[in-house]
Amino acid sequence: MKQEKMDSLKKALWKGNQGVFAIAFVTYLVASAINLYLSYILQVVTDIAAGVSKERSLGQVALQVLLVAIGMGIVMIIGAKTKNLFYARAMRQYRDAIFRKLSKKGIGAFRKENTSLYVSGMTNDAAVIEDSYLTGIFTMGQQIFLFAGALILMLYYSPLLTLIAIGFSLLPVIASICTGKKLVGLEKEVSDRN
Repeated sequence: MKQEKMDSLKKALWKGNQGVFAIAFVTYLVASAINLYLSYILQVVTDIAAGVSKERSLGQVALQVLLVAIGMGIVMIIGAKTKNLFYARAMRQYRDAIFRKLSKKGIGAFRKENTSLYVSGMTNDAAVIEDSYLTGIFTMGQQIFLFAGALILMLYYSPLLTLIAIGFSLLPVIASICTGKKLVGLEKEVSDRN
């Protein structure tokens, strides 16, 4: 029964909100791709400054950077507006769903139960859902895309250095996996206390 309630609250976040989410998510992926491209441009500028590359002039690269910066600005504005719209709709729908569930309860139920659970659901838990769940979706998607793109660029330049970098980057991943379960338990305990 509790899982059904959680599923209905989760559905409330997404109901009629998938299109806005898709636009926001795609713009964040495009921004990630632009960041990867800027990394490549930085390498080109370094090669030009060092005299290694004569393929392009510094003026051509500067024009490219200007165009990319304008494109990045447009993408980030669209992304920020759609992400904020998605958050606002999702949280409004979540709170409305909680309120509808509370409205269906009889007065006697409120006398028997601790009403602080309802206040926590409307405030503290809603903030945790926005900060951890909704923001996490964008962050995880962007990080996965950046990781894949950076890995491809690194493999293109030096497979040996890529393997060394992967080895060193596994250390924090292993540490976060070891501490992640404990953190989830502590976050649940804080939510229960609230």
